[in-house]
Parts: sequence; structure tokens; C-alpha cells
Amino acid sequence: MDLTGESDGTPIKIGPSIGDNYTGINLVLGISMALYQRVKTGEGQRLDVAMMDSLFTLMDAGILRQINTDEKAERTGLKDSYLLLVVYSKHLMVTLH
Repeated sequence: MDLTGESDGTPIKIGPSIGDNYTGINLVLGISMALYQRVKTGEGQRLDVAMMDSLFTLMDAGILRQINTDEKAERTGLKDSYLLLVVYSKHLMVTLH
């Protein structure tokens, strides 16, 4: 919660149950992909959707920057609106924003 709100103000709680909602969206996407796989190959899939994993995908570049460079992530309020694309592999991580 420390990352939400204006940079010169106090943290602000996110209004909706974003963890539940976004995890549900990831589950629906997984079900859709599993059904597509079944149509193409006839094989079923096992789905495992974790709330923490789903929420981690919502973390912005500030969190990734802090993990990779030890720079502290800061609250930015509404001034930092951008599209974040993260591509990563075992040895490479690229962010575009």
C-alpha cells in the first residue's frame, strides 16, 4: 500500500478487491487457453492460479527497478501513466514504458 497515493501525501488504499478480481481474470484466461488446447490436441490442462502471482504482474516498473538496482520505489500518484511491457528470461529483462 505504500506505493499508492500522491508522492507528497500519505498512502491510499486501493478501492476494489483488486486481488480477487485480477486473479479471477487470470483464471478465466487460463480456462480459455486450456479449452483452446483441448480443441487443438484433445488433451486437458491443470490450472493453478495464485493470488500473489497474479498481483505481482500488476507491479509497475518501480518495483522491478527496486529489485534489480536497489533504487527505492516511490509513490507517483497519477503523474506516471504509461503502458508497461516486460519481457524477461533467465538472463535478460527488458522494460518499455
